Amino acid sequence: MTRTYAVIDKYGYRNSRKNQSYPADKLATTLLNQRAPKIYQPDPDDPTGKKRTLDSEVTATIQERGTELASQFEEWVMKSPEIVKIYNERYNRSIVKPYDGSSLTVNGLAKQYQLRLHQQNAFMRIVQERRAGLAHEVGSGKTLTLLASSMRLQELGVISKPMFVIPKPLVEQFGREIYKYFPESKVLIVTTDDFTKTIEKDLLVELPMETIMRLSLWTLNRELL
Repeated sequence: MTRTYAVIDKYGYRNSRKNQSYPADKLATTLLNQRAPKIYQPDPDDPTGKKRTLDSEVTATIQERGTELASQFEEWVMKSPEIVKIYNERYNRSIVKPYDGSSLTVNGLAKQYQLRLHQQNAFMRIVQERRAGLAHEVGSGKTLTLLASSMRLQELGVISKPMFVIPKPLVEQFGREIYKYFPESKVLIVTTDDFTKTIEKDLLVELPMETIMRLSLWTLNRELL
């Protein structure tokens, strides 16, 4: 037989002519593992027959069926109180802790600047947890959040000498940001010129307790580690 034919069930796909198939159970397994279903076929330009290329048309069809299947599965689960109860009892135990920093004040911050709500909450999280990843968008004020929380941790006695390791091209810019937001702060700028074999250890040990350091990443890698 030379005619191409396909047998398509409600969600799966089978094409005997192209020797392609993607059964519904395989589709369900792929979706449950949060992967995108894809179908490949031999590259007609490869004489060895080993190279395979993505079949965009069929893949789009399978992914569309995957969306339908996921929707149907969610609807079915939510209609079953027993399944929802089992899931909640066994797996749904992680609750993201909320952080409310609206009541916090930032001592030493220049009067023309104020923390926005998301900065206040991130500030509170860092103060409480002693760590945080600021995955905010560019321009959202991560630098100010970092500086403000460091100042507060220093006030609380949790840290004594905050040290910021900055990419080399941004060292001067970061220093200007510190003085812009906290004009009364004491900042030590450490560059490669400040380190020699004889003074590098003394420079770190003898710093005043209130000093904020900023080093380039290049300096840290080459001189301190």
